[in-house]
Amino acid sequence: MICVYCGGRSVVKRGWRGLYRRYKCNDCGRWFNDKTGTVMAHSRLPLRVWFFTAFMLQSKVSVRELAKTLKRPYVTVFRIVRKNLYLTASTIKLKGIVEMDEVYVKAGLKGKRNLKRKPRIRGLKRCGRGTYAVDKPPILGVVERSGPVRLVPMADVATRTVLRRLFKDLT
Repeated sequence: MICVYCGGRSVVKRGWRGLYRRYKCNDCGRWFNDKTGTVMAHSRLPLRVWFFTAFMLQSKVSVRELAKTLKRPYVTVFRIVRKNLYLTASTIKLKGIVEMDEVYVKAGLKGKRNLKRKPRIRGLKRCGRGTYAVDKPPILGVVERSGPVRLVPMADVATRTVLRRLFKDLT
């Protein structure tokens, strides 16, 4: 066993807390259990619910159907699915020829289309490339030819920022 906080190897088993074994690190003196340091850390749901949900996501089962099967509220199952999908999306490894392009998502124009007046324009709208600071944050699309698509929100699309973010996220 290795301590999840300090990386020390002087870890001792110290009984059970509910269904999970508790451990104590003699180096830093902190307590942890089997779920510490994972996305399941502060969840009251049993691990079997998390793993069953991850298994069923491979079969493209809807969240509503999962909620009915697990006899849990829709919102709870939706949060589990979102966390599982975030984990799988953040571990995609791209190989071969990879293509990138950016898109700027603007907040939109106020007003309806069928009015006889021009729509009102949002106050922060600015021409040119967008950033988080203005109204059009850039979203970088990275795709392997005939493979998975990865959407990465970016602060800006400068070459240095893009390469630093991609090599951190995709490797």
